[in-house]
Amino acid sequence: MNTTLKLSSFTQSTSQNAELVDKAGYGVVEYYTDVKAEYSAIRHGAGIYDATANGLIKVSGGQFLEFVNDFITIDIEFLDIEKSVFSLILDEQGNIIDLVTVYLLDESIIIETSPIKRETIFTRLRELSTVHEVEIEDLTESTTLLQIEGPYSWKVCEKLIDFEISSIPFQSFVEFEYNEQAAILARTGVTGEYGYKVFVKHEHAVELYNFLLSQNHREFLVKPVGYKALTITMLEIRQPHIEFDLNGLSVYEATAEWLISFNKEQFIGKDALLNKREQQSNRIIVGFALQAENELQAGDVVCVDGPIGEIIQIEYSYELKKYIGLILINKEIGVSNLTIDLTVERLQKSTQIQTISSPYIIPISWKNKIT
Repeated sequence: MNTTLKLSSFTQSTSQNAELVDKAGYGVVEYYTDVKAEYSAIRHGAGIYDATANGLIKVSGGQFLEFVNDFITIDIEFLDIEKSVFSLILDEQGNIIDLVTVYLLDESIIIETSPIKRETIFTRLRELSTVHEVEIEDLTESTTLLQIEGPYSWKVCEKLIDFEISSIPFQSFVEFEYNEQAAILARTGVTGEYGYKVFVKHEHAVELYNFLLSQNHREFLVKPVGYKALTITMLEIRQPHIEFDLNGLSVYEATAEWLISFNKEQFIGKDALLNKREQQSNRIIVGFALQAENELQAGDVVCVDGPIGEIIQIEYSYELKKYIGLILINKEIGVSNLTIDLTVERLQKSTQIQTISSPYIIPISWKNKIT
């Protein structure tokens, strides 16, 4: 285990044999034993992901709703209590800082950040709060965040509450008690399968984790899963990822306009973002599949009579039994169902890709109802 990484007490207790990966100084479990088995848990059972490296920032007091609404790109002015939304956070130049999840409680908002941007977002919120009557609190040091993804994740989580879990719609959450301590169960998945997150105090996290793992069933497997399996399953449905398709690209290149409320009166970076739209970038991200053995890497420049694009991400899909990825490519060929013969500049070798439209697989949860 890499002892130089910052780890939550929960991660320290549950990752002794795991492979860790560095996310801006925070340790995240990349895999526990076998990526393929962890992938299978997400796609066919229930995978439990340690999300404690994500930032959890509470905003309360004063005009907290208006304050956060100006900070994010999605309009939450009329969002109902116990609802959540995905949103971007931009800088003043309209560049993407992070993709966050926003949870609206009765008297506060919790912003869940990525591990690599948690300190950046916390610092920006603290700076902006000095001219507003709001309080900013870092919950990360006291709260464990567990993420449960898979077609049977609802079955694993239903024992936590005393009512039908089917009554919790997507992007909603409920507060409940675990060991007489306040906790939250949120339905907010990122893999196309049913997904839930549990917010629980650190001192009860390992007990809760073991309870969730004990929900194994003869029909499905419940298993700890790492960052690698989660990343693959996110790509398979083209869920935006801050480290790949949102990293250093414009909102328009990343085709992330669905994360922007353009009719909102104001938010940080709006004017610059509108100016970028007028500039009309000639690049766009599209998905691709690779039939041959993979030698591509993220960052590879690819050419057809000159450079035409750059590989943003590439992963092996165990369900499709081939490599899939994202390429930032010239708009005129940024469409699906094209076969393109490329030269990889780094390798000085040719390869062939097929551009594809998302989702790249159909998750089981899209066909099976919560019963």
